[in-house]
Amino acid sequence: MFDQYFVGRLKKDVQRLHLRFPELGDVGFPERLSLRGFDDLYTAPRSGFVDAADYYRRCSAAGLVSNISLPALILCAMDDPVVDADSLAKAEFSDSCDLVLTPQGGHVGFLGSAAQRLSFRWMDDLIMRWVLKKTQGS
Repeated sequence: MFDQYFVGRLKKDVQRLHLRFPELGDVGFPERLSLRGFDDLYTAPRSGFVDAADYYRRCSAAGLVSNISLPALILCAMDDPVVDADSLAKAEFSDSCDLVLTPQGGHVGFLGSAAQRLSFRWMDDLIMRWVLKKTQGS
């Protein structure tokens, strides 16, 4: 559901952009389009990439996390429709990074539910505990 909503917003943004700058040319999108399809059709070629796979590979932060020198907490959900959690799970992290992968959470949707028996603000609690741990040196 998020994928379709997000792609719908992207398509509207692109249409407005092309109306504002007619020199960009006409652009047409199929009615049903996944985010990866959008990136294959528009984002990648528009930005100089071969395709969505090339775009994702070259723009992924996974290759950079080994260079992070400041304490960093990276929270990602395996069901995120935007961020490829598998690439993060396979990445080599510096000792300054802590990765938390959750099975669910979508794209920045880390809110608990009664079924999960989690606090509504479990992400806030996780971040606060991590910050306290880092600032207290434990």
